[in-house]
Amino acid sequence: MCIIIVKPRGVAMPSMSILRTCFDANPDGFGLAYTNGDGNVHIRKGAMSKSAMNSMFKKLPDFNQENVIMHFRRATDGEICKGNCHPFPLTNNFELTKGRSIRCQVAVAHNGIIKRTLVETTGRTAKYTDTQQYIVNHLSKIGLGVMNKEVLNMLPSYATGKFAFLSDSEIFIVGDFTEDKGVYYSNSSYKTYVAPVVVTKPALPYGDMGYLYSGTQSRCLINGHCCGTNKKADEPKGRQLKEEDIIEFRKKPTKCDFCGTTVYFPISYNKMELCFNCHELEQDEINEKGGQDDTDIS
Repeated sequence: MCIIIVKPRGVAMPSMSILRTCFDANPDGFGLAYTNGDGNVHIRKGAMSKSAMNSMFKKLPDFNQENVIMHFRRATDGEICKGNCHPFPLTNNFELTKGRSIRCQVAVAHNGIIKRTLVETTGRTAKYTDTQQYIVNHLSKIGLGVMNKEVLNMLPSYATGKFAFLSDSEIFIVGDFTEDKGVYYSNSSYKTYVAPVVVTKPALPYGDMGYLYSGTQSRCLINGHCCGTNKKADEPKGRQLKEEDIIEFRKKPTKCDFCGTTVYFPISYNKMELCFNCHELEQDEINEKGGQDDTDIS
C-alpha cells in the first residue's frame, strides 16, 4: 500500500495539508524525484515523519515549474527504513537503490505488489523491497527504453500495480491514476477521510434486510460476504435498508485502491477502500531508521 503523486511542469504543488493526509495513510517513509533543468533527475528521500518531510521541502527549490513525482510508502515487502523509500534510480546496483540523495537519468516509483514470479517473497524484514528487485533484475535491462510508451504499456503484463517514471524531460505513468487540479494520484488516500456507508447484515440476495448508516463500527461486506471479523453488530443508527438501496449499491461498484479489483462492498482501512485480500496484507509496523548518503549515478 502506497500512493504516488505526479505533478507535471507548470502545475501547482499539492497543499501541505494533502501531503500530510497522504503521510497519515502511508506512514512508512516519503521521497520525491524532480528535475531542475540541469539534464538530470534528482532524488531526495528518507523522510520517516511529517516533520522530516516538512524539513525536506524547506531545503528544496520551488517545484511549480518542474516535473515532480512523490511517493508515500506503506510497506508490504522490504524493511521499513530510509533507503527503502521510493523513488528509486533506474540501476542494476542494489545498494544504489538505497541512496537518499541521488542524481540519475530515470527515477521510478511504484504502487502495488510485484508478481511473485518476478521477485522473491521478501517479507518486511528483507533488506530490499519487491520494487528494488524488479528494477535491478528486470527494468535495468531495458535501460532508457523504459521511457518509451510502447515499452511501458507492456509493464502491466509483468508487474501488478501502478508506476511513475521521471526523466529530465518527461513523466510517464502506468496504471489508472486520478487527476485532480492537474496533479495525478495513484489512489484516493490523498483525500480527507469520510466514513463510508456500511451494512450491518448481508444484503440481498445473501440474506434478509440490513441497516444503512454512516460509520464503521459494525461488520462489513465484500462482494456480499461478511469479511469474517464476526464482530457483533451495534444497534442500527440509521434507517432500514430497502430493496432499491441494495440495487443502487450494486450499480456503483468501486475498485480496490491497492490492486484495482472491482468490489461492491470494500473494507475501509486507513483512508483506503480495499478488497478482502489486500486488507489482509495490511499490518502496522514501527518505522526503522536506515539509508545511505549522497550518490551521483547520472
